[in-house]
Amino acid sequence: MNTEDIVEKLSAVKSSREFKEYYFFAIALILAFGTLQTAGSVTNTDRPVVTVVSCSMYPDYDVGDIIGVQGTGYENIEVGDVIVYDVPKKVEFTVGGERHVLNDSNAADYTEAGAVKLLQVEGDSKAAIVSIDGQNVKMIEGKSFDYGGQSFEVNSISGMDIPVIHRVIRKNSDHLETQGDNTLGQHEFEKNIEPEQIYGEAVFKIPRIGLVKILAIDILGIGNNAPLTIDSTPDCQVRP
Repeated sequence: MNTEDIVEKLSAVKSSREFKEYYFFAIALILAFGTLQTAGSVTNTDRPVVTVVSCSMYPDYDVGDIIGVQGTGYENIEVGDVIVYDVPKKVEFTVGGERHVLNDSNAADYTEAGAVKLLQVEGDSKAAIVSIDGQNVKMIEGKSFDYGGQSFEVNSISGMDIPVIHRVIRKNSDHLETQGDNTLGQHEFEKNIEPEQIYGEAVFKIPRIGLVKILAIDILGIGNNAPLTIDSTPDCQVRP
């Protein structure tokens, strides 16, 4: 067998469904037990696998499911597809009558109270953790607080720290809309998803293996739960 035949056979294996399934399974194991170091060219996305952490797509996707993500062009996405996308983080607040905006660019915004930098947006998008001159402070949408002799008015908080896995319900030339199968309605952020936010399409599922990662986080107390809590994952049910 010559070199060209070998290359041709390897290419055929790489493009086969079986190869992709084993590939996603291997990545899922790496993600469940550690950190993902590389994303191969097979998936064509920065997020080759994601873990389901809510009941919004139940029963098709349950908490702990690992989802394989295939990057795809915007023109190939259709209504009914399940996609994985990012929700940009943004915090707007006012100090001394001056409006400030923080986003996930890691750039600091300088105020009369010091340099303010966005660290994290909480899951409900109504609270955020920011750093003010190196001190962590919690901001809550619609609330005010004093810091460094200045009054902060928190106008709005939006975005999420984790990708969203929802179904496309409407598509326009420059943006689309999504909704979770098991939600009562759309979130505001779902009404305008632009192409650059999209990681790709959900193409493969490994049921519940991601619970290993979630349980490890619970046991170690890394998340919001107390250490040794092993039953904090939600028990999903179909909404009436």
